[in-house]
Amino acid sequence: MNTKKTAIKKSLGIISLVLFTLDRITKYWIQKSNFSLEGKLVKINLVKNEDLFFFPVNKTLLLTISTAVLIGLSYAVIKSIIEKKNILTLGLFLILLGGISNMADRIFLGYALDWIWVIIYPLATFNVADIMITFGIIILIFQHIKHPSLVGVTVKPNHT
Repeated sequence: MNTKKTAIKKSLGIISLVLFTLDRITKYWIQKSNFSLEGKLVKINLVKNEDLFFFPVNKTLLLTISTAVLIGLSYAVIKSIIEKKNILTLGLFLILLGGISNMADRIFLGYALDWIWVIIYPLATFNVADIMITFGIIILIFQHIKHPSLVGVTVKPNHT
């Protein structure tokens, strides 16, 4: 077994778990401390996000769909690990962990706990889990651009 690849996989897994832990700790801290800080571009304070992408949604429906998506992501992560697609695994794993963290908020609190607020765009509130999801999606996009068949979607030109 290639020890360099093994070390990279372990490092990526550790980084992902550290980010997940950071998300949980920062959410707990912001909720318990009532900390608030306002800069010129960013404000840090507790935001109870009951919506999905800025749209109100039925909570039962949201949890049902989220559960299905997380199960699908879990399958995709396991498959990418078996197929030794390390970068793809990282992207999927970041999305999965971010989704699990936000879903845990919605189950136990009734809302996603956001705490970073971009002042110039008032609807943009987020947390570390959202950053993980965003970077996971960016990784998947770049993987698809570099290796279209790796992500499982291949676009074939229409020659008519």
